[in-house]
Amino acid sequence: VIEVGIGGRLDATNVVQPLVTGITNIGLDHTDLLGDTHAKIAFEKAGIIKEGIPVFTATQNTEAFAVIAERAACLNAPLTHLVEGTVSANERGVAFWNLAPSESEQTANLNLTTERREYTNLEVGLMGRYQRENAALAVAMAECAVGLYGGELSENAIRRGLLATRLPARFEQFTLPNGALVVLDGAHNPMAAHALRGALDAVRREKGIERTLLVMGMMTGHEPEAFLAELAEGVAVLFTCQANWRRALPASELTPIAQRFAPDVREHTTVESAVRDALQEVRPNDLLLISGSFYVAGEAPPAKIREWFKM
Repeated sequence: VIEVGIGGRLDATNVVQPLVTGITNIGLDHTDLLGDTHAKIAFEKAGIIKEGIPVFTATQNTEAFAVIAERAACLNAPLTHLVEGTVSANERGVAFWNLAPSESEQTANLNLTTERREYTNLEVGLMGRYQRENAALAVAMAECAVGLYGGELSENAIRRGLLATRLPARFEQFTLPNGALVVLDGAHNPMAAHALRGALDAVRREKGIERTLLVMGMMTGHEPEAFLAELAEGVAVLFTCQANWRRALPASELTPIAQRFAPDVREHTTVESAVRDALQEVRPNDLLLISGSFYVAGEAPPAKIREWFKM
């Protein structure tokens, strides 16, 4: 599996000749490089489509899908659209997914119907509704890739894989010795923040969280205002920081933006100092969220957080 860096059309990974290609749901991100509309960004993403190579997309935006479909048709690339819903007809080029009945859609099992097979109650180990959509896309792509060799992907392998999958800093959660919950998530754009908010709300309800503390740093080229508009509601204390990376947005620039969204904002020049400050503040029924960039989350892995908490 090779993941594109930014866009696709001009990305270095475009030299690869794949078995299948996949384009996830498209949001407005890296607009300074990729364009300021879903259609423009989709044009860049569709640059990974190759002549005759099957392509799968979970794109929900109609303009974006039209661009991808046009590019696929030009290159005679068989296109499959992952659509949320139930199978209403035996449509070619469409795979349907939906959530099995559950107390929370953030942890619900997945139902998926591809052109090859119907899957019911697939357990997804990752937290978040959006991970169910991603899982549906991954299964459909893997199923196709194995089929190109004349094989058939074992349903048991799919079930084991989806249940066991873990991603560092993608709603990675653990509990501190005082009972406070820590969540690490590399969300860095408004669409990711919206998805993260859904998962956070579910956890806050389930665990009776009293306060949310947010340690946040971002890279330049992203949109702190739009990110915070999705995520900042209910945050009691916000700790701004700056990752040790050349593209990091200075905390001094992030702080005045954050002050419009949180009642208590504390500025730090490093991730470590921000997390240490938050750990001094966190109470047993609190949730400490570290987010805004994978670079930020990467400087505060669980082992270090536990160590800092003891000191």
